[in-house]
Amino acid sequence: MGNIALSAEDISFLKEKSNKKNSTSDIKKAFKEFTLDLDVEGKKMDEVKITFDQFSQKCDTVFNIEAETLKPSENKNLVYRHLFRAFDQDQDGRVDFKEFVMGLLVLGGNSADGLDDEALDFMFRLHDVNSDGNVEKEEAEKLWNMFKPKPEDRMFNDWFRYVDADNDGYITREEFKKKGKERLNDVRRNSAFNYE
Repeated sequence: MGNIALSAEDISFLKEKSNKKNSTSDIKKAFKEFTLDLDVEGKKMDEVKITFDQFSQKCDTVFNIEAETLKPSENKNLVYRHLFRAFDQDQDGRVDFKEFVMGLLVLGGNSADGLDDEALDFMFRLHDVNSDGNVEKEEAEKLWNMFKPKPEDRMFNDWFRYVDADNDGYITREEFKKKGKERLNDVRRNSAFNYE
């Protein structure tokens, strides 16, 4: 185990993304917790990445694991797999500290107002189960059922038709970014992700 210092640039970036809600000491503490039990010797911060299993362990410490969405453990594993894909912005099969923090900020609704674009990209990756650049109806329905709107006053087919502007049977990234804000808020309201 080694010790990696966060650069002033990294800290500034994360402060800005968190709408300046996190102090330098908050960010350093979070990074120390993130790197706990990881081999960081001789690595730069962006080289310290976690696997899915490590991601799951970290999620267990952050999310409300008693929430209905994460019960039973098979559901939790499935939710974490979808989240891992969404957190992994560069799609290299691992999640670094910045990706982890950005995902938490998006889920918690604590990101800067200017991050709507990034938040919608995150939501699109979450719904694009096969990572082909489109969200097919079957993919969207699986995630809809996993993260149902609260209250459940909207129906999936109505939402899908609304977002699929050209009615071609799938949602593109552009369509999602134009009309997906409502869905972002559905997922954010999930009791598993309400954390302080």
